[in-house]
Amino acid sequence: MYLYLYSYLDILYLYSYSYLPVATSVLGTSLQCTDNCFPLLIQQHINGSDAFNRSWEEYKTGFNDSSGNFWLGNELLHHLTKRGKYKLRFELRSRTSTNLWYWAEYSNFVVTSEATKYLMHVDGYSGNWINAFSIHDGGMFTTYDSDNDNHPTENCAVVNGGGFWWTALCVYCGVNTPRGSRLDFRWNYSSTTYRLQTSRMWLTC
Repeated sequence: MYLYLYSYLDILYLYSYSYLPVATSVLGTSLQCTDNCFPLLIQQHINGSDAFNRSWEEYKTGFNDSSGNFWLGNELLHHLTKRGKYKLRFELRSRTSTNLWYWAEYSNFVVTSEATKYLMHVDGYSGNWINAFSIHDGGMFTTYDSDNDNHPTENCAVVNGGGFWWTALCVYCGVNTPRGSRLDFRWNYSSTTYRLQTSRMWLTC
C-alpha cells in the first residue's frame, strides 16, 4: 500500500503511529523502529510542469500544489536517512507508454545536513529501466538561488528549471525538470532517453 502525503500533518500522523521506522527524533516527535514499513512519498511530478523551479528554502521545508506536485523537504530527508538504512525507489511513466510504470531502486540512500548542502549518497541499483541516478552520487543540492553543482560555468538548476542533486554535467536524472527545458523532464543515461509523463520517488526500508 502506497501512501500519498501532501502535508506535514500527514507525516506527523504517520510518525505518531510509527509507520515509518526511524531511530531519531524529527519535528519534535520521538520515533522508534518497528516491524512495519510503509513507503513514504518524497517526490511526485505530474505532467512535466514547472512546479519544481523553487528556492533553496522551499526545497528545505518541502512544498506541494493543487495538481499533486510534491517535495517532502530536504531537512526532513536528512533527518530520516542520517541514521537508518533506507532504499530509494523511483516509479516512472513515459510519454509513449502512459499505461505502464517502470521502476529503479537504490538499496542505500542518505542525505546529509544543510551545512554540507544536503549532499546525497546513493548506490545499489536494481530495476527495469536504465540506471540514471547513480551518476548523481556525491552531488550537493542546487537550486536557482544556491549553486552547489560542479559545473564550471552554469547553475544546473537554472538551465534545467528545477532543483536537484546536480553534478558537473547537468544531465541524466531530470525528474524535477519541466517539459521544454534543456533536460525536458526525462530519465536518461548515455544514448538512452525516456521522456517522462509522471515521476514519483519513495523512501522505503
